[in-house]
Amino acid sequence: MAAPSGPARCSVLLLFGLTLNVGCASTVRRLDGEFVTPAGRPSSSCEREEWLVVAPTRAELFNVNTKQPSTRDDGVGLYHVGASEPEALPELAPSMSPDRARFQRHAELVRAHDQRQLIAGGLGIVGVVAVTVGALVFVRSFDSDRKTNEFGTEDEQHVDTTEAVLGGVIAGVGFGLGATGIVLTPSYSQRAQAEADRYVLLPPDDRREDVLGTVGRYNQRVRERCVRSPSR
Repeated sequence: MAAPSGPARCSVLLLFGLTLNVGCASTVRRLDGEFVTPAGRPSSSCEREEWLVVAPTRAELFNVNTKQPSTRDDGVGLYHVGASEPEALPELAPSMSPDRARFQRHAELVRAHDQRQLIAGGLGIVGVVAVTVGALVFVRSFDSDRKTNEFGTEDEQHVDTTEAVLGGVIAGVGFGLGATGIVLTPSYSQRAQAEADRYVLLPPDDRREDVLGTVGRYNQRVRERCVRSPSR
């Protein structure tokens, strides 16, 4: 099979670079055990559907001062009963009234990271598409005719210069957009911090006893709803 053309190779390399920058393993992990809230434990299947469990959670961070990875095991995450993946704190804010300010703060902490990731991903996708289109236009600019003469049959190559230049320009613009997307993609340390902000409640801003009180009030509201509608 023939090797891909120059623009096509750029598209493959660009996609590979974006994959390396966007994909990363989780830096947040649930630890053994749990902390019981003032609401106690769920007592019915209805309660278990929405009940939140407070469990110790490890966050892998990156110390900006020492430039070394650091691990914090003093935080907690919120989990549905039986789940191993924590709930995203910003998404819980609407359910946490009158304690939603704590969760809205976490939404603000990850907002800049998410916007940057969205822009980088958009540029990367547009870049890959543009490089691919440019490669197709470039390849299409080459054509050949089979002609017969006194020496036999031979192929005569034709190049549409305008189309070839257009394909190269489109591919070049696409590569520039994709490269910009790679540059804008948050670094490992930024992604790790954002993941901790999204899923883990860490002291001193989120003291464990305060979190237990907040989640206990939420769980108590779940219990009261189930008492009013036991068939749920």
